[in-house]
Amino acid sequence: MIEEFLGVFNNLKGYIKRNKFVLSLILGVYLLVNINISLAEYPYIDDIGRQVLGYTGFSEHYSRYLSEFSARLIQGGTHLTDPGLTTNIISAFILTFASTILLFVLFPSKKVTPVLALASTVIGINPWFLEPLSFRFDNPFMSLSILVSILPFIFWESRKLFSICSVVCIYLMCNSYQASSGIYILMTLTLLFLEVVYSGKLNIKSLVCSILSYVGGMVLYKIQITIKPKPPIFADQGNIPSLLHLPSIMLANAKGYLKNIYLQSTKVWILLFLVILILLVFNIITSSKQKKIVALAFTFAWLGLGSILSYGSYLILSEQFYLLRPRYEYGLGVFSSIVLVVSLGITNRNQIINVLKSVFSSLLIFYFLAFSFIYVSNLKQQNNTFEVQSAMLGNSLNKYLNDKNNVVNINRFVANSPIYENATSVYPMISSLIMPNTNVSWDMTMRFNAITKFNVDFKPFDATTVNSEYKQLETTKMYDVYTKDNELFVVMK
Repeated sequence: MIEEFLGVFNNLKGYIKRNKFVLSLILGVYLLVNINISLAEYPYIDDIGRQVLGYTGFSEHYSRYLSEFSARLIQGGTHLTDPGLTTNIISAFILTFASTILLFVLFPSKKVTPVLALASTVIGINPWFLEPLSFRFDNPFMSLSILVSILPFIFWESRKLFSICSVVCIYLMCNSYQASSGIYILMTLTLLFLEVVYSGKLNIKSLVCSILSYVGGMVLYKIQITIKPKPPIFADQGNIPSLLHLPSIMLANAKGYLKNIYLQSTKVWILLFLVILILLVFNIITSSKQKKIVALAFTFAWLGLGSILSYGSYLILSEQFYLLRPRYEYGLGVFSSIVLVVSLGITNRNQIINVLKSVFSSLLIFYFLAFSFIYVSNLKQQNNTFEVQSAMLGNSLNKYLNDKNNVVNINRFVANSPIYENATSVYPMISSLIMPNTNVSWDMTMRFNAITKFNVDFKPFDATTVNSEYKQLETTKMYDVYTKDNELFVVMK
């Protein structure tokens, strides 16, 4: 087994040496996207609490012990401080290794072209993974969950090494970020698919080995949660329905998941991906050793199952995670990268097909990369708008707040940036990725207090209830300030 390990290690090392210049392009893309996101200096949801208070909370909230340990390792202690560029640079290197492993596993003997290298970066720059990269404290561990989901497949040919590594890596994935739970399944499906269409046989033993290893890693994680004195704070989100209701829940989750991604995508993304899929199907049925109809059936089965199972373990949960945040949907983004790599990795005898694959794949990668820049621009604009308007509101509230009265009733928070409003009209996903400044929420409140040095507790209220009983204290172009029964009320215009 040691000899097999060393053999795989040497093959991987040789692969990296042969393609080091092209693989450096992967690192360059990841550094560009990650550093750009970090320089926006936008406190993304949980970030503000960790910036101000320095708490961790990875383990007690979500049972992510690898994240907890890694955060303390990076920070050099238990009290967190803003990491600046550090975490995003670490993420760039982790994702680079993940992309390299993906290319090595799927096409170990193929020379990596620039387009093929860029296609592999979609696992980390797809629009749905931009949210994980935006968490200043969490992003390396979310990136790590992708890497450990792909890593076992370097041992695909050695059943013992593959099994051991799979169980360990699935367990580590659950302890870093569970949204990656579908990636291991995608890799298994893809390798089995390539084997069956090009060698003509289905590797049942490898399939069984993958299933048992995946279940084994999940069971270990379940045991970890069970033996804890206290369950994770958000344990109720992991409820699994009864066997009777499971099929209907899975069907509803699959339909909702794919529909939501469709609604979040722009027309050009959808169109380009459809063209790539058509070229891929044509490429496979013309190069496969199977009969055309059989190759077509296997291709559709791979694409269909891959799209659904990319949702991972969330597929069997009662909670509709896809409606909560885009970060729960990046499994399909990873599958898109796998599809691109497979499409480009299979060379067609017709050079026109090869050129078309490269052109359309390059265009999709370009649009994904451009969207990451648009996203960061809107992060900055929203942050600047929030800071300016918070300072203005704080200046007014300073006249009326005191130590005994720190509660402010407000109909909504400050306005959104006009640039943000314009972007959401073209890119519907922006409104899901970036919180509206109007939200009356704990994180917006903490951001306001961090800017103004106040200790205000904002409470939402219905502005239509304001009547003659409310005494107006101040009016501006942005808001009106009222008082009633010694309470403060702010009506944003």
